[in-house]
Amino acid sequence: MATPGSESIATMIHSDTIFSAIINQWVRLPNKGSNGENISSIEKLIEGFKNSLPPFLLSSAFLFKEEDYYLPAPIGTSQLFFKTLKDVSFLELDDFLYLANGDYEKLQDKIFDNPEESTLTSFTNPRVTLDRITNTSTPYSSGGITFKQGGLYFIVDFSDDTFLFPFFASLELLSYAGFGGDRSVGYGAFTFEKEPIDTHLRWSPIFQKKEGPVSYCSLSLCLPHKIEENKALSYKMVPRKGWIYSSSIPIQLKRRECTMFSEGSLFSELIKGQIVDVSPEEFKEKEFHPVYRYGLGMMVAIANKD
Repeated sequence: MATPGSESIATMIHSDTIFSAIINQWVRLPNKGSNGENISSIEKLIEGFKNSLPPFLLSSAFLFKEEDYYLPAPIGTSQLFFKTLKDVSFLELDDFLYLANGDYEKLQDKIFDNPEESTLTSFTNPRVTLDRITNTSTPYSSGGITFKQGGLYFIVDFSDDTFLFPFFASLELLSYAGFGGDRSVGYGAFTFEKEPIDTHLRWSPIFQKKEGPVSYCSLSLCLPHKIEENKALSYKMVPRKGWIYSSSIPIQLKRRECTMFSEGSLFSELIKGQIVDVSPEEFKEKEFHPVYRYGLGMMVAIANKD
């Protein structure tokens, strides 16, 4: 239904990529689980995302190391952001909560970690490709990253528990299939653990309602509806394009491009976002299944600085 692919080494997995990868595994599930659980069809799932209360919301996947969890630093306009957080892309959970709760003094004069330096090791492997006609070899290299005592995590917020089983069944399949390129040689495979955050001592405050005026920081890529676009305060735009990956379509085409608000973008109000049909014209002409881009926002309230 969509492609989870990427042409470059990324240290974050965008929410639309996670959604697309999950959907591509969801279509492989039977109608019922091994214990008789009903599994909603893709059509029912997609229809749910077009309603006022989607079945679940996804964040993008961010770095963690041991007990340090990193979140996107809000893209701001205040002096705090210009000075203290000028070149900071990610904040550790505790620092993010200080900011979200308005405890700015705890961030002053602080030296922030670069999670990419402390959690990642990059590598390059020599490879060879053979011309199918001339059998001429052409050397090239492919790169990747490994994690040091950490990995990537994302947040999923369910509004309908009937989607819990198929979601995690799809995630289990995805753990073997993997994310990104070179999956045939083992890249992108992973193991995962589930941990509730609504009762977690450190995590539980993140979605709590705040007193006083707030802005909203997106933990996902977000594609607002037209009437929501003027709510953006400070943001970066991310073009999203690429090839379609589908297990049921015999040809590979590029999906239509769209541009989204990045993780860390700030809005004056709570933004819902939307999923959009990015099917190429040839898909429609041949009556193939539609291809969707996930653009719903997972928002966290950030206390406004006086």
